[in-house]
Amino acid sequence: MAGADRFRPLRCLHLRRGFTLIEILVVLAIMGLILSLVALEYGGLPGREDPGDVWTARLRAARDQAMRTGRIFTLSPPQGGDAVYFYPDGASSGGVILLPGERLVVDPVTGLSARYPQP
Repeated sequence: MAGADRFRPLRCLHLRRGFTLIEILVVLAIMGLILSLVALEYGGLPGREDPGDVWTARLRAARDQAMRTGRIFTLSPPQGGDAVYFYPDGASSGGVILLPGERLVVDPVTGLSARYPQP
């Protein structure tokens, strides 16, 4: 009988392979919680971008494109108004872009924008 006890642990290990459904569900729930916290911390939810951030990035990209290509690049505001022209030297025509709750003022000398709350 002493020889039979030696092989018993091996048979028990053979019976339990893989993970149970409950273990997999617990791991998936924990991973989902961690991923949702990371998404909220580092990028927010898709489709919830701040309009001021979006238009600041568009203005910066338009200025960069004008400087890179050596041509005048035009960007029109969303609610109408005057378009902002960016020149190859980095300057712009200047202007104000009105957004809900704030306004972006484009500096004519540097072509950079600044955000201000709506009065």
